[in-house]
Amino acid sequence: DEAQLRKLAAEVLGRIGTEARSAVPALVNALKDKTLNVRAAAAETLGIIGPPAKQAVPALQVLLADFNRRVREAAKKAIIRIDPQAKLEPPPGVTAPGDEDVF
Repeated sequence: DEAQLRKLAAEVLGRIGTEARSAVPALVNALKDKTLNVRAAAAETLGIIGPPAKQAVPALQVLLADFNRRVREAAKKAIIRIDPQAKLEPPPGVTAPGDEDVF
C-alpha cells in the first residue's frame, strides 16, 4: 500500500546516509504523515543524516508529543544525533493526546 511505500522510501534514504541531505525537506514533510511507521522511519532517517538535517529539528520536537512511543523515541534520538544542544521537549502548546503504542 502507499503508506508502506512511503516508509520504505524513508528507509532507503537512511541507507544512503548523509548523502541523502537533499531529501531533508521531503522527510520533514513525512514527519506529518498520518501513518506512524512513516513518521518513525522519517525521524530515524533524519537522525542518520545527522547535522545536515538541522532544519528538521523543530518538526522533530513536535513529534516528541506524538501519541506513539516509537515515534517519540525516534524523534528524540534524531534530535540528539542532529543537534545535541537542542531541547528535547515539544514546543510550548504542543501536548501528547495520550499514548497509543501501536506498532
